[in-house]
Amino acid sequence: MKRPALLALALAGCGSAATASQPANQKPPAGPRPPIAERRPYVVKSPSGDREDPYYWLRDDTRKRPDVLGYLEAENAYTRAVFEPVKPLEDKLLAELKSHVQEVDASAPVLDDGYWYATRYSAGQEQPVYVRRKGSKDGPEEIVLDGNELARGHAFFEFGDHAVSRDGHLVAWTDDTVGRREFTLHVKDLRTGQLLPDTASNAARFVAWANDNKTVFYVGKDPVSLREDRVSRHTLGESGDAQVFHEPDGQFYVSILPTKSRRYVMIFLRATTQTEVRLLDADRPAALDRVVLPRARATTSTTSITSTVGS
Repeated sequence: MKRPALLALALAGCGSAATASQPANQKPPAGPRPPIAERRPYVVKSPSGDREDPYYWLRDDTRKRPDVLGYLEAENAYTRAVFEPVKPLEDKLLAELKSHVQEVDASAPVLDDGYWYATRYSAGQEQPVYVRRKGSKDGPEEIVLDGNELARGHAFFEFGDHAVSRDGHLVAWTDDTVGRREFTLHVKDLRTGQLLPDTASNAARFVAWANDNKTVFYVGKDPVSLREDRVSRHTLGESGDAQVFHEPDGQFYVSILPTKSRRYVMIFLRATTQTEVRLLDADRPAALDRVVLPRARATTSTTSITSTVGS
């Protein structure tokens, strides 16, 4: 397990790191002792040939194994001990960086389906607040999503994407509270503030509404590699989601977004050297997707492609 590069620099700068010329009989310098990960024999099977990985036991996708958590806490304790002498400098540098950040800020309002939408930040708050005003930029503010409230109680929180239904009554969004880019889908009724039971896990950040105000498209991930490889359709109030598209080629990553006219939801496939664009009919969410820009060598940016099919 790699330790932060800054740790190595700090040790070198303090002169505490052992050198090749250090006499063999010289005692190691006093100070924090790094934890040593146990070696446990393990063979990783592979079509290209098996390999030994004595540290494979440190992989814990459940994040619940006591031995792994114990070792990570030992690493964290060691890091805190090493950096303790420079904590005053760390606090000073952090304060200097924050002094250059405009904490109170807001985006320009954008008109969409009769509402002016904007994003704002408040002093002392880390997360964005998505707001809207009906009919006029000077109308009463309505909070669509408050990231600071949603982040409360979580050690980590990141917004993914959010989208409001065409009738303005519902908002769907994705957020990650794990820190592994594994997002969860949520839906809220903006009229009542009630969180609906409709949800999905192991999703990517992307989400889009169909025009019936009850169908949500979202991107799912391969459970092992976490590659964004599929598009699913969820109908509010129904259990079980339909998979509407799956990309088997491991080179490609899948994303979605509505076109400018809202007539379609675009499925965008991207690889290092190739792209493809498909469209879902937003008025007929159960209809099959169709290819509009066949798979070809990428010569155009995502933005340009979006603009091309945006109508």
